[in-house]
Amino acid sequence: LKELEMARARGCDVKFIYDYAGSPSISEDDLRPLRNKGAEITIFNPLLTWPWKIVHNVWYRNHIKIMVVDNDVGFCGGMNLADEYAG
Repeated sequence: LKELEMARARGCDVKFIYDYAGSPSISEDDLRPLRNKGAEITIFNPLLTWPWKIVHNVWYRNHIKIMVVDNDVGFCGGMNLADEYAG
């Protein structure tokens, strides 16, 4: 998160999406400095949505990881590729 804060301080647009169920150690206190610097922070698949209702498909997780950097172009990502996920 500190690296993203530094990128935001340099003027980069920062959009951070994290999985609610898969990121239990991330707290609002952790995110506040990044949010205060103007980053967009979104929770993927939260347990509750507005208006308040429980998400029925809470265990849907796709394990995608991605990072996009654009001063020129840079992509980094993955999707848990293995025979067991081939369906």
